[in-house]
Order: sequence, then structure tokens, then C-alpha cells
Amino acid sequence: MNYELLKKEILAGLSPKKVEEEWFVLDTEKIDDAVINEALIKHNNVYIPYIGFPIVLHNPIIMRSNTHLKVDENQIMMQGKDSIACLLRNENVQDGQYKPADTTTRDKNISVEGGIWNIRSKHRCKIDNTGIGFAGCLGSIVLSSVENFSLKNMQVFDSYVAGPKGNDVSSYGIQLSNCKDFVVENINLHDNGRDGVHIDGPAEFGIVRNIRGEKMGDDLVALLAWDWYNSGLTNGNISHIWIDDIKGGQDEFRLLPGQKIYPDGTKVDCNIRNCILENISNLYTVKIYEQHNIENPFLDFDDSSGTVGVVDNICFKNISFLPSLEGFSGAPVNGLFDVCCNLSNCHFENISVSDSYQRCADKEISLIKVGPLTYSFADFGEVFNPDSVGTIDNVSIKNVTFANEKIDDKFKLISTVNKRQDDYRFVSIGKGEGYGTVGTVEVLK
Repeated sequence: MNYELLKKEILAGLSPKKVEEEWFVLDTEKIDDAVINEALIKHNNVYIPYIGFPIVLHNPIIMRSNTHLKVDENQIMMQGKDSIACLLRNENVQDGQYKPADTTTRDKNISVEGGIWNIRSKHRCKIDNTGIGFAGCLGSIVLSSVENFSLKNMQVFDSYVAGPKGNDVSSYGIQLSNCKDFVVENINLHDNGRDGVHIDGPAEFGIVRNIRGEKMGDDLVALLAWDWYNSGLTNGNISHIWIDDIKGGQDEFRLLPGQKIYPDGTKVDCNIRNCILENISNLYTVKIYEQHNIENPFLDFDDSSGTVGVVDNICFKNISFLPSLEGFSGAPVNGLFDVCCNLSNCHFENISVSDSYQRCADKEISLIKVGPLTYSFADFGEVFNPDSVGTIDNVSIKNVTFANEKIDDKFKLISTVNKRQDDYRFVSIGKGEGYGTVGTVEVLK
């Protein structure tokens, strides 16, 4: 696979943002969401200087097509203490959990740069303060159904300054969905307690780079072609995404393919293809599997994927791991790359692991583990699907080190989950009929 050519294809799919008017400097005595939104309507391009104290947002800042917002890098944009809404969103957010996403009506030509964006911890950010509809909205910053946009030079995190902790789930730092032609770069995240940059399909031709995250509590960056109805806004294929220069603090990464089944029975494949993930450090696992909604026992419908989905033509390069036996909420970690989907034509290069090979083997952690996980959590029961079948084929691996020792034996690098009750983790949990299979694998010298 020619990944340099793939980079060129991604870059060719991006177009510059068009700022055709002068910047209006918003330096009035009182600045809040109403003042900002009025300025954006009148002037399209608005700059907010540092004013010496937080700007309180009781309602979201609304970005329409052809609007651009710059905020001084030291200026705090803070969620109001009584607000349940996100801090910023585009005008025409689409709820695609009940029908396939419409890719023809996206807002276009939007940019947001700068600012320190704070929400309250343990609060789920809604689309607005009514809290009605859009069950999958839970981002501090939300751009859904947008084309040709950028988010740059921002800090996004939970803060006690915005108010006391709540009792709900936390919110993503940045939530994107149904998007095309975008750049997200130079973003600092910490204490989010949720995904940092969360991208739902359909999504294509995007760059996510120079992201820093600490104490995320979930995925630092997540590509979810298929997603739960209450965790994502749309579903669809993800393609031509370049993720580069990501550094966490022993965090997770996710690629989630599958098949969306809508209430009327319509089925839409949600696959992940033609992506590059490189220069990523301090992970403990990359999750590459479909996973049904953990809240299924309490729902009146089955929020599960129709298939395990496809991950194809992905390059994983220059990635470092700090292994851990447990993941989010105590879930097990079987593989540094935990795979239970149909994965093919993928390349793994320059993968470094802090622990020795023997130490990982003693923990039953492989570089690549193929097959289902199983885990029972509190009142939710089984949170994975131990009956799933995962496959990998046409995979190449180059330069893998454990504690600086190079390992090039594919039988040491890849392991599979056995079928039925052969794996002790399946005992008394479901049927446990899932397994993993391995096709062609080449270890390059």
C-alpha cells in the first residue's frame, strides 16, 4: 500500500477556508452568547480579545455557513452554571440516528480558533437548553453536518470554575459527525472524563493533528463509523482521515465499524477505510471492534450493530504503548490492538511497547489480539459480544519492539481468542461462541 499517495489524496480533498470580510473586534463592556451570536450574524467574522475574566455562555454560540470566530488564546469561554447546552455548535445540526445522514445540506465554510473552553464536570452537554431530541449529542463543541471547516489552537476541558460536578456522564471535548473537508489541530484536552475528539461517520477527507490529552477517562481520539443512538449523531462510512501527532497520558484510541439498522429496517454499512494513524504516543490499547450499547438492558429496542464491520487499508505507524490490564471502567485489555471485525490490508510499523515481551505475555496481552472480548459490568450485564467473529488478513508488520527488544515472530505478535468455552473468560457469560481467525500476515525485516 502506498501511504504517501494516500496522504496526497487526503490533502487534495481539503480546500481553504474563505474569509472574505474584515474581522469585527468584539470589545464591548458586556460579552455573552447573545452578544457573540448577534455579532456573527451582522459581521460573519468576529474576533474576541482577552477581557480579563471568563465569558459566560448560557446558550451555544451558533456558527452559520461562512462564519468565522477567533478568540484570544487566554480568554475563557465558560458554560453558564444553569446551562445544559454545548458551548458552540453549527446552525443545522442533524440527528441521523433515525434515518441515514443527509450529506447534501451541510453547513459550509466555518472556522473557530483560540480560546479556553470550559464546561462543568459530569454534565452531559445537550444541543440546547431544552434538552429535547438529539439523544446522541454530548460534546462541548459540536459540529454535525458541516463541510469545509477548521478547529484550531483551542483548550477544551472540564473545570470547577464552571460549577460543581453533576451526576450524569461527562461530555466529549469535540464531537464531529457527517463531516467532510476539515482540519482539527493544536487542541489541548484534559480531565474530560470522556472522548477527546469524537468523530462519527459519515466522515471523509479530514486531518486531526497535534492533539494533547491527559486524564481523558475514555478515547483520546475515536473514529466511529457506527455508534450508539445516545452517543453519536450520525452513522456512515469513514474514509481518508489522517491522524498525526497525538500524545496522551496512558489513554485509549478507538476505531468502531459496524452496520446501522434504522427503526424502519434500513441497513447502512459503516466501514472505516483509507486512513493513516501515525506518531501517537502513550496509549494502552487501540480498540478495533463493534460494541453494542451498554444500556441495552434498559432500552425498549436493540441498539446493536448488524455486523462486525470492515476496517480496510489503514496504516498504523510510530505508535507507542504503556500497557494496562484494565481499560475504561475496568474492561479487559487483550491486545494492544484489540481486533474483532473484518480487518484487511493494514500495515503496522514502528510500534514500541514499554513493557518486555514476557511481561506482556504473562498478562496475556498480545500486540494484536483477534476475537471478541467479554466483560460483565454492574447492572448492565455483558458489555461486549462474546459470540462475535473477528478476522485479519493481508496484514504487514514492521519493526515492533518490547522494552527495546525487537520481536519479529508473528506467532508471538498475534494471538486469537478460541471458540466456545475454551477461553476461561467466557465461562457462564453468554454462549461464548465467538473466535478470531488470522489469514495472511507478513513480518517485514
